[in-house]
Amino acid sequence: MTAYQTWNAAGRPLTPAPTIAALVGLLRGAYPDHASGFGWYADDAHYQADPPLDHTPYSVDEWPVASPGYVVFATDVMARDVGGTAALDKLFRYWLDSAKSGRAPWIKYLIWQATLYDVRYGWKAQANSDHFDHVHVSARTDVQTLGNWTALPLERTDMPFLVSVTGGPTKGAMFISDGFDMEPVRNDAAVRGALASVMPTVNAADDAQAHYIGSHPRPAAPPVAVTVDHGDGLELSIAEGMARVLRATGFSVPNPLP
Repeated sequence: MTAYQTWNAAGRPLTPAPTIAALVGLLRGAYPDHASGFGWYADDAHYQADPPLDHTPYSVDEWPVASPGYVVFATDVMARDVGGTAALDKLFRYWLDSAKSGRAPWIKYLIWQATLYDVRYGWKAQANSDHFDHVHVSARTDVQTLGNWTALPLERTDMPFLVSVTGGPTKGAMFISDGFDMEPVRNDAAVRGALASVMPTVNAADDAQAHYIGSHPRPAAPPVAVTVDHGDGLELSIAEGMARVLRATGFSVPNPLP
């Protein structure tokens, strides 16, 4: 029997790799109107392919170690689900840069616009086929978490996020981040308390963990005035985006920003 026939006879068991499940979860949260477009299931053309690759739970290309059980290490991200081809190209460039720089060490290879980029070949561009309407993402078998990596290139948008430092000498500090640079939010007890009601602090190290404020409930306390600093390292457009999120969440922020 082929690997497909054995799997099919077993009832088609399938579990996503933790990194693939986490990526899909981030994308579903970022694009809620297209949440159903993200996943790890494939069609029978993929499942019956010879040789079977990472869209199947019995890939011959598992790397760098074999995976026990029927686990899928790939997903496709469609342009239609993220705002079109140009938007997907920005995501792809960010993902590839994250992989090359080591910020996303879980990525094994990416395919986009008929070109393959694989960690096993030093991320050198290699000719492939198709993939003009979607990016293929394959994961390594030896990395179980995305860490602090975020699926969206937030530094290139007007959708910044808040970070909270929960350890080390700057414990308790709140920042606005555009992905690389961080600027302080007015750091007093009232602001920290209000922010904590909509954004849990989760890291134990001297590190920062990002959370979209808009994905959490409105604060129970009355609106709290927050100063959005748009000085060095934080473009005005980023600050304005942060201010919109803060206002929508229940905070009082000057409009327009000073």
